[in-house]
Amino acid sequence: MGYKNSNGKHLREILLQINNFKTTDDSALEKAGGSRLSCFYYERLLDVCKISQMYFDALVDKNWTKDRWPEQSKALEDLISIGRVAAESFLERKDDVFIPARETIRAAYKELLKTIDYEDVAQEPNLYACHYSTIDNFGSNMNKLKNTGYNFDTVICIADGGFLPAFVAGYAFPDSKILPIRYSYHTRNDLNIMLPSSSSYSYAADLITGKNILVVDDIVVDKVTAMVVLRNVIQYKPASIVFASVIGGQLIESMYAQTKMRCERIGKLDAFECRLR
Repeated sequence: MGYKNSNGKHLREILLQINNFKTTDDSALEKAGGSRLSCFYYERLLDVCKISQMYFDALVDKNWTKDRWPEQSKALEDLISIGRVAAESFLERKDDVFIPARETIRAAYKELLKTIDYEDVAQEPNLYACHYSTIDNFGSNMNKLKNTGYNFDTVICIADGGFLPAFVAGYAFPDSKILPIRYSYHTRNDLNIMLPSSSSYSYAADLITGKNILVVDDIVVDKVTAMVVLRNVIQYKPASIVFASVIGGQLIESMYAQTKMRCERIGKLDAFECRLR
């Protein structure tokens, strides 16, 4: 799915909030503990997702020259590494693990401001309703998937909403690469997959062909997005595909007629192995 707009903070304010976020030094929060403390860690994870979404949208929507890709891909990798750490900080309820990420934020700061125009953030993206408890459950689901013997070379994030589960999956599978892609939702019949305009032709192929793939999204509502993404991923001939979402993943079990792929639940997990018939 993705994000909805709301009156929001300026990009710089979100970056500063992420960079300066502290809870363990605050005795009042420590005493509060429990759900209130969890909300603060979750807020930071969401802020990293918001920045990642805004930056990726800018990479996709604007016509960049190819010479910008090395700098842009480095900033995208920096955001992904920050997202993994933010997911760890939330899932483990630890603040100290996030301290090294602050240097990465500072390193990427200028590139983010250069690429994302002020107009892009006049309205701040905001996640659809995913309570932090559902992300805890998704994290537990990823750990169980790992414990059953699954491992993934690449986690495909269906932007925009997929950044959240992708960072959680990236923490569970630390050796995986994270590949954001966007379903082109301009019209009902527009079934394109969009990548950064400055990226090379082989950008997606290098991360998918012959690889074990985990595709993640936040919410599955009408199956169209998942169907289009899976159809496109299979064209790159991956070794295997597993699909998982925070909410509604079971809907893809009924996509056989549209995709010619059979998606079967893995044990009792909310994850589904997808194969061509």
